[in-house]
Amino acid sequence: MRVKECLDAAGIARADMLAWSAALNTSPPRHDK
Repeated sequence: MRVKECLDAAGIARADMLAWSAALNTSPPRHDK
């Protein structure tokens, strides 16, 4: 894997994590998995 590809993949993963965090923070609390 080239460095740029690695950085691009990391950037996408980070964006996904940020999106997940935002979605979890704005969604109503749930007690199921």
